[in-house]
Amino acid sequence: AVLKATLEDFVGQWTITAFASLDATTGGNGLEPPTLRLQVSASKQLTGQYQIGLWDGNLTGCLREFGDDQVVIFSYAGGEGGAPVSGGGWLRLGEVDSLEGEFLETAGNFIARRSQALAGRGPKPSRR
Repeated sequence: AVLKATLEDFVGQWTITAFASLDATTGGNGLEPPTLRLQVSASKQLTGQYQIGLWDGNLTGCLREFGDDQVVIFSYAGGEGGAPVSGGGWLRLGEVDSLEGEFLETAGNFIARRSQALAGRGPKPSRR
C-alpha cells in the first residue's frame, strides 16, 4: 500500500545537503548551512523560511497529487544580496527524513535532511 503524505509530514527544520547549482551552497565561506524551516499555517498551507548563503525569504505551498506522486507546489519571495527574488518550486518526501525539491529558475534542485522535527514526532516513513 502506498502511504499518503500530509502537510504535517513536511514540518520541521531541514538542512540542505546537496544542490545542483554549486553557487547556491555555502561551501565553507563561514555562513550557516543552507536550511528550510517548514510549518503548517492555520489556513492549512505549508509555510516557511529558507536561508541559503546570502539568499533568504519565505515560501507558501499546497500539497498536490500527480498520479502516485505527492508534491508540495510552492511560491517563494525573498532576496539575494539585496536584490529581490521570487518564483516557484516543488518539494517531495524521499527516504526517511529526507526531502527533495527545486527552486525553479534560481538555485535549482536540492536534497535536504530533517535536522529537527516537531517535539514528540519521530522520523517519518518513506513516502515513495
